[in-house]
Amino acid sequence: FMMTVREAVELVLQASALEGSSGSLFVLEMGEPVRIQDLARQMIRLAGKVPDDEIAVVFTGMRPGEKMHEELIYDDETLAGTAREGINVASGRVVVPDDVTALLGALVDYARAGEAEATPGLIRSIVPEFHAPGDNAETGRA
Repeated sequence: FMMTVREAVELVLQASALEGSSGSLFVLEMGEPVRIQDLARQMIRLAGKVPDDEIAVVFTGMRPGEKMHEELIYDDETLAGTAREGINVASGRVVVPDDVTALLGALVDYARAGEAEATPGLIRSIVPEFHAPGDNAETGRA
């Protein structure tokens, strides 16, 4: 997705002005996804050069942490419109602060005890979408 700094700032300011916005999670409509290859070629043309002739477009592969597709919301979340076009509010799982505090305490205990194999499962109980390095992408398990 591509958005200018000005567009991003305008949407953030509009979202902050919405009634009842305190603590809400807003998801901005960002338009159509833009392929990075198309963006690179357009930038080369804007510089007055010819893609693949004067400047090569080189595919280096993904770096650690990069994703092929951006997930704006997860399966257990929903989007609802707001009074402002282009701004949605997300709602999803309810997090009980005391539960998170207890889970974080357990995580600290596991870390202090050096029980590394137990930590990914505990982190997943807090953040279900978490995948530890080496996890199977389908199951989230090693």
